[in-house]
Amino acid sequence: MKTIIDSNSVSFLDIKEILRFKDLLWNLSKRDVLIRYKQTFIGVLWAIIRPLINILIFGLLAQFIERSANLSDKFITVSAGVILWTMISTAINDISNSMIANSNILTKVYFPKIIIPLSSLTVCLIDFIVSFIILLVLRIFILGTWFRDAC
Repeated sequence: MKTIIDSNSVSFLDIKEILRFKDLLWNLSKRDVLIRYKQTFIGVLWAIIRPLINILIFGLLAQFIERSANLSDKFITVSAGVILWTMISTAINDISNSMIANSNILTKVYFPKIIIPLSSLTVCLIDFIVSFIILLVLRIFILGTWFRDAC
């Protein structure tokens, strides 16, 4: 009988084993990215529009609740919170759904099972990076406007 998993292994996250199956991780990640953006009418543009809509809605709600603060500072603060919250909530949702959606693969072949959640996490990280770039552009734009007004 051949032992695939050694019971003396102390690490839950075996980096060597994950690196051994890096091609599987890459293919599952690529599949998840393609699935996410092929199923939308506007495709990859959805990664830009969704955070912009969230920032706009929550920024206006924050301005409606508290009118005393500076509008540009409020939008920066709200957008930082929104993109962080979106990443966390989407990651939790997508990771748990990926385990259910790939349950048939889990029992048929050996591979590190952590690869399935990691592949879903990469899609969330791509969305987060796009949202973070939007936040940086917004911050640069607001700082540029503020600097011109100050001079």
